[in-house]
Amino acid sequence: MRLVVMAVAIGLAGIGAAQADTFQDKYRCAMYGEGFIYSPSSGFCVKVSGHVRADYYTGRNKSERFGSSVGLGLDARTETGFGTARIVLETPDGVFD
Repeated sequence: MRLVVMAVAIGLAGIGAAQADTFQDKYRCAMYGEGFIYSPSSGFCVKVSGHVRADYYTGRNKSERFGSSVGLGLDARTETGFGTARIVLETPDGVFD
């Protein structure tokens, strides 16, 4: 649960950075791929991702079952003197079932 709270907090910092987007910041994270935005408060390029899945099953004996899963991910990167520093946080499937 702490992982989710931390991912949301860093994601919100990234959303604030998206509002203060300048021409320079727009291309600062381009080398990491699509979806990264620059967070000036942390100096990281941040990408928040996730998925939602819902399933409904029926059986021959009229048994019914509903299943769902939610996954969250956070990828933060920055350049250092030693190369790219990367922080990846992901929730495994089934955490919020």
